[in-house]
Amino acid sequence: MVLADLLAAIGQIASLVAAGAAVVAIYFARQTVAEAKNARSEATVAHAEQMTEALRLLEATTAAHTTEMAARDRDFEARLVMQRMAQLGVITDILRELTDIAREEQHHPPLKTESNQPLSRIPSRLAQLNTALSIFQRLGGHPLKHAGELARGGYNRGTPLMQVLGMAQGGLQEAVAQADAHIGLELPDQSLGRG
Repeated sequence: MVLADLLAAIGQIASLVAAGAAVVAIYFARQTVAEAKNARSEATVAHAEQMTEALRLLEATTAAHTTEMAARDRDFEARLVMQRMAQLGVITDILRELTDIAREEQHHPPLKTESNQPLSRIPSRLAQLNTALSIFQRLGGHPLKHAGELARGGYNRGTPLMQVLGMAQGGLQEAVAQADAHIGLELPDQSLGRG
């Protein structure tokens, strides 16, 4: 009996040790779960901060991109206006030359070919004018009615020189009006797009 009581006491002690071990294991398990929750909370906060920073970076990048694109658009528009103005200069030079040629040929008619066609410089200048007008319109310039009619009308021996002169002068007036309209435009500030 003593042995049985001793074994029972050892069994009870072992049960108490096992129960204590279980309590300690539960305590440490709860602490591990609490630490995991804290770590998850910290990770969530850190992730939220990273996402906020990424959003700020995205917004800054988007704003910088928008600013750069606006500056490029302004630069493009400014270059386009300058190209139109340069092309107007070409057109006015050709029209001025046509008026000079028409006046000169009025007083000193050009020689004629065997087929009785005048050896005038007007047809080649009209071809140049037609090309210059085409480029001007492709650059966004408004059509120049008189200059366009003159360029498309061509020139032959039946074309009165004073008609060429009058249309060229009308074209010059249109070109000047176009230039005045472009000069009235405010060119974008070129310094805005440069750092």
